[in-house]
Amino acid sequence: MFILDDSPPYIDEANNDTLTTRDTISGQKEKEKQKENKKQQQKETVSEIIEFWDQNGFGYSNVNGKEQLLSWLDDTKFLNPKDVIMKALQIACTNNKRKLNYVVGILKNWENESLLTVEEIDLSNNKKESGDEQYQSIKGRDVPTEFELKLTAGEDW
Repeated sequence: MFILDDSPPYIDEANNDTLTTRDTISGQKEKEKQKENKKQQQKETVSEIIEFWDQNGFGYSNVNGKEQLLSWLDDTKFLNPKDVIMKALQIACTNNKRKLNYVVGILKNWENESLLTVEEIDLSNNKKESGDEQYQSIKGRDVPTEFELKLTAGEDW
C-alpha cells in the first residue's frame, strides 16, 4: 500500500543538509582550525613523551621503542593516554627499569585491571600499599612449625 505525498520522492527533508555558501565556508574554516588545534596538541604530547624518554635514559637512539610507546596514544582504552604513559615512565624510572618492555607491561597491567585514568591508578596503588585485604598478595602456603626436613631420611648408608 502506497501513501501519496505532495513532495517529490528524491527530496528527504529530514536529511537535507544543504547550506548557504557562507555557512559552508565558515564551517570548513572552523573544522580546519579544530584539526590544526588537534595536530598541535598531538605534537606537544609526542614531544613531551619523547623528551622524557630521552632525558631519563630509556635510549636516545631507540627510535623503534619510541614509536611503540607512541602507538599507545592511539591504540588504547585510556581516557587520557598521555598522562598514563607519563605515569608509567615515571614508575619505570623510580624502579630503575628503563626498558620499553617494563613500561609496556605496566600499561598492559593497568589496561587489564581497567584502570583508565591516573586518578584510578593512584587510588589502586594506595589501596595496595595500605594493605587492603583485596590486594594483599599470597606469599605461599604456611609450613607447619613442627615440620622438620631430613634430607637423608629413608636412606641406608
